[in-house]
Amino acid sequence: MPFEVKTKLPKGSSHDEAIWTDTMTKGLTFSTKDSEFSVTATGLGNDDTNQAITLDNNDYEITELTGQDNGFKLELTKTGLDKVNKGLETNDVEFTLSYKATINEGAIVDTPDRNMITFDYGKEDYFESTPKSVSYTHLTLPTILLV
Repeated sequence: MPFEVKTKLPKGSSHDEAIWTDTMTKGLTFSTKDSEFSVTATGLGNDDTNQAITLDNNDYEITELTGQDNGFKLELTKTGLDKVNKGLETNDVEFTLSYKATINEGAIVDTPDRNMITFDYGKEDYFESTPKSVSYTHLTLPTILLV
């Protein structure tokens, strides 16, 4: 099941950290090896084209949640934060996290799955659960938008 999370940071801000934590429900299983994870961002360049740039493994670390929690924690590294803070000097920066989770035996048929994701950007916590999810044939897309 594909997910897409968008997060927008306003021009002129700067951040000491940027961490997304997705705690999935019992009906979903996340695995970094099966997730096809990608992180792109617009606004990192010094021009007006605002092209999306795919961040590489040096820009972030991803950790699978274990124990009772299922999901992941994605944290920008110093290298990634430096790129973002430089981009924020002249542009809004918008991230798009794309990944997949597997539907498992804990899923309830004909019930949209509610996914929960938090974003901590080092100044204060921002939290949005996903009642705003969009469901298409058992597909739920969580979205975070910070303005």
